[in-house]
Amino acid sequence: MAEVDPDDELLGIKPPALVETETDDLGPAMRVCLPKEREFVLNMLAGMNKAQAARHAGYGLPHSTAETMAKTALRLSQRPRVVAALVEEAQKALRSMAPEAIGSLRELLTTFDPKAKLKAIEVILARTDPAVQRIDQNVKVEVVDRDAENLKALRAFKASGATRQFLEEWFGYSGLLRYEKMIAVEDAAQVIDVEYIEVKSND
Repeated sequence: MAEVDPDDELLGIKPPALVETETDDLGPAMRVCLPKEREFVLNMLAGMNKAQAARHAGYGLPHSTAETMAKTALRLSQRPRVVAALVEEAQKALRSMAPEAIGSLRELLTTFDPKAKLKAIEVILARTDPAVQRIDQNVKVEVVDRDAENLKALRAFKASGATRQFLEEWFGYSGLLRYEKMIAVEDAAQVIDVEYIEVKSND
């Protein structure tokens, strides 16, 4: 005898005749679900909201209100086996999208946007060889103080008579203002050593 769906039992709906279905392509979580539960899961992944997914899966009665279907769908979506099936099918769907995702990453690698290109490289390395991102403790790494380097560059550019437009293009508008403030602070903090010479009186 076919297993009765809890919501069908509440409505007095008799279970359909047991029909052998092909389950070879189903995962463990989907296999333990009832046919209507499987349909609900697939409808959800197709983009339907919970109430629509439940109604299209055969839940409720022709005259069931939207409120009734919403409550039915909520109960259905909280069943442990349905939750497990949703996760299982979502993972399968994501894996099937891998070729498209790889194609998009390949496009990003050829983009002129350096930030997008760097992000694509990081994603690829993280998924293919995480070890590449780990820093070998035996490798000596030289740490560069970017602010100090940029301050030196700004001083040199200004000394050579670089235009304001050039400086803004090089450092960025906000970056230039920031480095100019840092230079002003440095210059103000410099201590000027004054040599005092004692002048002896002839008296």
